[in-house]
Amino acid sequence: MTDGPTIHPAGGVVDTHVHCWNFDQAKYPWLEGDTSILNRNYALKELEDGRVAAGVTRGILVQAANNPEDTDWMLRNAEVVHWINGVLTVGTLFSVGVGVLYLWVFPSAKYPVWPHFLLLSFYIFIILSLGTVILSLAERGAGKLFIMSAVAVPPSRRVWSLWGVLTVVMIILYLLFNGHAAKAQELVPPRATTWIWYPGDFEVWLGNKMQNRRTERGTFLPPFWKLDNHYVLVDFHKIVELPEAEDVGLAVEGQYNCKVDGKMAPGRPQRLHLGAGRHVLDLKVFCQDRVPAIYISGKHIVSDASWSVTFEDKEWIDATGKVSDKSGTTWLPAACWNFDDPASPPSHWRLPGHCGHCGGRTR
Repeated sequence: MTDGPTIHPAGGVVDTHVHCWNFDQAKYPWLEGDTSILNRNYALKELEDGRVAAGVTRGILVQAANNPEDTDWMLRNAEVVHWINGVLTVGTLFSVGVGVLYLWVFPSAKYPVWPHFLLLSFYIFIILSLGTVILSLAERGAGKLFIMSAVAVPPSRRVWSLWGVLTVVMIILYLLFNGHAAKAQELVPPRATTWIWYPGDFEVWLGNKMQNRRTERGTFLPPFWKLDNHYVLVDFHKIVELPEAEDVGLAVEGQYNCKVDGKMAPGRPQRLHLGAGRHVLDLKVFCQDRVPAIYISGKHIVSDASWSVTFEDKEWIDATGKVSDKSGTTWLPAACWNFDDPASPPSHWRLPGHCGHCGGRTR
């Protein structure tokens, strides 16, 4: 600060990010348990002296909580405070809504139509930017706009230049990363068929085997610490697009059932015949003494890390037995190692050792 007069830009300053909150009007979960100076009501009138001193003549009020009560509180403030020129709510709701759809309603693990989450963020940025420009041009001079208001002061040449630079940078990043991703997919050969299981299960199972091998003078000496266990019931899920019909082989560690396109296959099939087109495969495997694992071999369908797995089934089934399209299940990418032989599942793995009776090496 200096002692000289304050010089304000022509037309005034625009504060594009203003917050206010009132615990009597809305709930603010991010402030629960907070003991700092933020944990109190803040009104716009408290900004008045600083606003005038800084030459702020326009402002955009931004949500402080993602709930209708806070939005209503902001709109009521904007109606009575002359320098608030807009309320930003729809952009936040749009971003949060897309995130909820991506993570829970239509999870990307089950619906591969979703782009990569970084690319999805880029698309959201483009949509919000275009929406802002369109609304600004449409509502110029129309007063307050409670989505994203246009400012009466036209942007300077520097502002337009910076927006242009940002646009060029975003396009370059998109082309660069998208191009590298496409090139990487071309260079990586299709993965060979391998046994797959729920992440961490094989390590837990093998750790239990090793920790319970201890003996003392020929007596079993178990661990004195808590032992975990692998998940004994695991769902395996895959959506495929077949360019042609094919026969698929199944090898499974444990008891299992198999559903194709939501229909249960009879018995425990070891081969499936699938026609060309889109198919949804689901295998539910139960195994207590070993890790539930599957080995799927076909021309286009193979078991690899692209499969999704879960230990919990949160599908909603109505009174008629129909499974809902919505699910609360959390899916993870399947785990695998180097078990590429259908005759050598994970439970057959052994460290190389020496057989004292036969004089040979064993596994």
